[in-house]
Amino acid sequence: MNTNYPLKSIDDYFRSARQSESMGNHEKAINLYNSALKIFPNSTNARIGLERVQRKWERKRKLEPKMMPCKSKKIVCLSKSRKTGGFCFGGKEIFPDGNIGGWVRPVSSRETEEISLAECHYENCCEPDLLDVMQLTFLKHKPLFHQCENFLIDEKINWSKEDIWSRKLLGDLCDKPNELWPPYNSSYYGLNDKVSKINIDSLNDSLYFISPDTLSINVQTEGQEFGNLRRKVRAEFRYKNVEYIFSITDMIIERDYYKKDDGEYPILNPKERIFMCVSIGQPYERDDYCYKFVASIIEK
Repeated sequence: MNTNYPLKSIDDYFRSARQSESMGNHEKAINLYNSALKIFPNSTNARIGLERVQRKWERKRKLEPKMMPCKSKKIVCLSKSRKTGGFCFGGKEIFPDGNIGGWVRPVSSRETEEISLAECHYENCCEPDLLDVMQLTFLKHKPLFHQCENFLIDEKINWSKEDIWSRKLLGDLCDKPNELWPPYNSSYYGLNDKVSKINIDSLNDSLYFISPDTLSINVQTEGQEFGNLRRKVRAEFRYKNVEYIFSITDMIIERDYYKKDDGEYPILNPKERIFMCVSIGQPYERDDYCYKFVASIIEK
C-alpha cells in the first residue's frame, strides 16, 4: 500500500497505521495517527489508536537495552511446531551453572519469522528434536507485541546439539501461570482459545510449559458449516479449573492422530506425567484475534 501523505480518507490512515503497527514500526504508525488527527480531529478511533501505539512504543523503548547483540545461548527445545512452511521453535535458556532461565523463541529475518530447515539443521544435517539442548547464535533481541521471547538468529551459524534433557526432569522446566492469557474469547470450534487484538496490551508473554489436570486429543472434520471441510486435531484440557480447547501445531502429534478415526482420545492421568508447551500467536489479519495453540505435547 502506498502510504505517502496525504491519504484520501480516514480509513486509508487506519489501514496504513495498523499495517505499520503489525510490522512493529511504531514510529510510522504514530505519525500516521497524528496526521489523521490533524485532518479528522474528532476521530475517536484515531485517538484510541494513537494512545495504544504510544504505549507499545514506550514499552519497546524500555526494552532497548536488551536489544544489543546477545551472541550465543544454550536452550532446551520445548516446542517444534509448523509455521508458514517452516518451523516455530521455543525453549528455555540453560545457564552455564545449570540454572534454568527464561523463554527463547528463535525467529528469522523474514516478515513471518518462521525458521526454515536450512536455518536450523545441525552440522550433520539432522533436524532439532524436542528436548535437544542446543547452542544457538543470535543477533539481537527482537520482541514483537506480547512475544517478548523472540530473538533474531544469526543465519550464517549452524545450530549445535549439546545434549538431551532428561524426561525425568521435565517438572523442573514447568511454568505455573494462574491463567492462560485472559480475557477469554472462543473460536467456533475452540474454547477460551483467543484474545482480541484490542486487549493485546494486557499480554506480557506468549509461551508456557504446563502440565494439564485433564487432557483429551480430539480429531474431527470441521468446516462443514462454511463449505471448507478439513480434519483438525485439537487438545481439550483443564488447567487450574478452567476448560480449554486449543488447536495443536505439534507436527508429530498431528501426524499420529490423523492416522486415527475421528473421535475423542482421552489421555489418562496427565498431571505431572504429560507436559505441553502452549503459546499465543500474533494477531491474525483476518479478524484481529490472537489465537492460542498447543505447540508440543511431551510425555515424561
